[in-house]
Amino acid sequence: MDPGCFTAQGGKLGSLQISGDEAWVPVIEGDYGVSGLYYIDAEPVNPEDESEEDDLEDLPGVTDVVKEPEEEADKDKKDAKDDKDAAADEKAADAKDAKDAKDDKDAEGAEGEAAEDAPIDPSQYVLKPDVGDKVFFDIVIGGDAVLAVLYSDNGSVEFDGIEYTQSGPVQGTVTGEDVQWGVAFYDANDYIFDTIDFSY
Repeated sequence: MDPGCFTAQGGKLGSLQISGDEAWVPVIEGDYGVSGLYYIDAEPVNPEDESEEDDLEDLPGVTDVVKEPEEEADKDKKDAKDDKDAAADEKAADAKDAKDAKDDKDAEGAEGEAAEDAPIDPSQYVLKPDVGDKVFFDIVIGGDAVLAVLYSDNGSVEFDGIEYTQSGPVQGTVTGEDVQWGVAFYDANDYIFDTIDFSY
């Protein structure tokens, strides 16, 4: 074991070198922990991009209606024809909306798959996360660890899942300024034998 392999008091005290093959034999039954941790900067939201006026303009079937004076006899006949035409138009619009919704869903699925496969731009990484940023890492379950439980005592990070019994990716969102979260590892007897804490 190299000198300084273990340290204490902020690195002021370091362990001695161990050169004998039989002096110290570590027993490793399996790995557990957190791997590949990084934070991604949240994209700023422009309020002008989410105006209600734009949303209303995109709604199907919204048109301007202008009513002009006309003869009563012609009015009843025209109203009946308009009702029939309106029903046909509504049916056609519903069919078009259903097709557009399916096309949008298919496009979103394709975009989601492409986004998952796309590499992360290193310029998006942040060292000090703030509200809205995303956190990504892998939970590693092995050895004595049979369960990992994520927690944030001050509620500054919300995760897509809390309990993990298998290794896999985890995603979370920073919701508070004072970022504090951690992982508790449980053994087969439901005993917390180790924790890993993160704070920024």
